[in-house]
Amino acid sequence: MIIARYLAKQILQLTLALTIVLLAVSVLIRLLNYLGDATEGNIDPSVLLLLMSYRLPEFVQLILPLALMLGVLLAYGRMSADNEMTVLIASGLSKVRLLVYTLLSASVIVILIAYLSLSLTPWGLMNSETLLEQQKDLNEFDVMVPGIFQDISNGARITYAENIEDNEITYVFMHETESDRLIVADSASLTQSEEEQGESQDRLVVFAEGSLSEGIATGGVYSVTNFGELAIRLPQREINIDLAMEEQAMSTGDLLATINNSTIAELQWRLSLINNSDFMFACNPSK
Repeated sequence: MIIARYLAKQILQLTLALTIVLLAVSVLIRLLNYLGDATEGNIDPSVLLLLMSYRLPEFVQLILPLALMLGVLLAYGRMSADNEMTVLIASGLSKVRLLVYTLLSASVIVILIAYLSLSLTPWGLMNSETLLEQQKDLNEFDVMVPGIFQDISNGARITYAENIEDNEITYVFMHETESDRLIVADSASLTQSEEEQGESQDRLVVFAEGSLSEGIATGGVYSVTNFGELAIRLPQREINIDLAMEEQAMSTGDLLATINNSTIAELQWRLSLINNSDFMFACNPSK
């Protein structure tokens, strides 16, 4: 048992270290993609950390099999280089026992991958999908980033704000492309439309102390109107975020209850992650 514990310690320590390194790289790449969406106004920056936490189980379940394989190779490679493996074999440790001890260490990772693949990852994907869906209820002023011109709402509006503090937007610029209206105001605030009915999510942005220019872009006749307060209706906008995760976000129980080609494929994918982790059944670690 002393040898088994020693081998398990060597393998699991390296597996953990490799998992942390690979996970950090994966999270950074995904976070940069989400930051790009946040900069464009597609996602509220305040939900990025929560969104990443929901995606962590998915990353870990893909990284662990690779980290386990590399952990075994590095652990046994170091032991062979330091002649530890030679001493163990000379002391009576057979190749079969070495393989069994290796499988005992790998079984810990296999159980963890099974839990992630069959339970935790679908839960995380469901929550991340719900969170992204909720972003569709936001308009550009909800996700506005100070100091950046934002071309969102499919190019319908270009907005800019110098500062945002306590829901008060100061020094605001908004250009509406279709109507060729340019609004510049000292401040702006959001309010719910009093005429909201049914499922409409229209909101009002109220500008204070500014000017409204119309027709400037055409180069013809234009008008400039100064105002003390001006309210503009902002209809609900569509955010093009890929949410094709229906089967991936379903729990394993729901997949078993709904048998079709898509759910069978998803079940096979989840089980393949577990099977891939058992690669050492077919290897001889003493070679």
